[in-house]
Amino acid sequence: MLYQPEYADINKLRAVQVKPGSFMQLVRDVFLFCFYACGMPFVDVAFLKKSQIKGGILVYHRRKTDQVVQIKLEPCMQEIINRYRSDGSDYVFPFLTSQDEDTAYREYKRKFSYYNKTLKTLGKLAGVDKPLSSYVARHTWATLAFMSSVDMAVIAQALGHTDVKTTRIYVEDIGNGKQNSANKKLLDEVLKKRSSVQEVTSVQEVQLFSIYWVSTVAACIPHGKGLEQIFQP
Repeated sequence: MLYQPEYADINKLRAVQVKPGSFMQLVRDVFLFCFYACGMPFVDVAFLKKSQIKGGILVYHRRKTDQVVQIKLEPCMQEIINRYRSDGSDYVFPFLTSQDEDTAYREYKRKFSYYNKTLKTLGKLAGVDKPLSSYVARHTWATLAFMSSVDMAVIAQALGHTDVKTTRIYVEDIGNGKQNSANKKLLDEVLKKRSSVQEVTSVQEVQLFSIYWVSTVAACIPHGKGLEQIFQP
């Protein structure tokens, strides 16, 4: 199973100190961008061109499925894009240089290998327990979206899946955990209400006894009976 970092690990990656302008910084930023952009695949980020962003909307065809995905740019995403803004390239991020598809793909393959290798180093530097890879950002977004009760169809659309069944594979490992958590929450609520009912019943019983005791004393005192006579067996 691929490792899905918790929210804390994403924040560790955000906070880790890296040298400005280094490839390590680019790797960190692009990993976070992939996560922010609904688990956008690294290959689509590497080939992302400035012309694909208009009016604050990022549009791309997922290379694996040819599905069109539209994502609204959030401030955290725009901040990363601005950091790598350059007038000398059509690409958003500085992974590729060639406009020729075949040459660009060969560039991508080399950078992809180096990207994943650097991610592992970055994870150790940030204190993330398990190895990172380009796929982790994608699976992490899907997992956290699922845990946040985002509809499965919405997750599938965001990931560019043609079939929800594929999306279910992404989150099947946490399905039982979510089910168990839901059951525990339900039972806790039911048992809490039962406990409250029992507590109310006990209070009512005490109140009824108190009323009975006061009534008995009040009825007997006018006849000159003392407490020892009232409670005489």
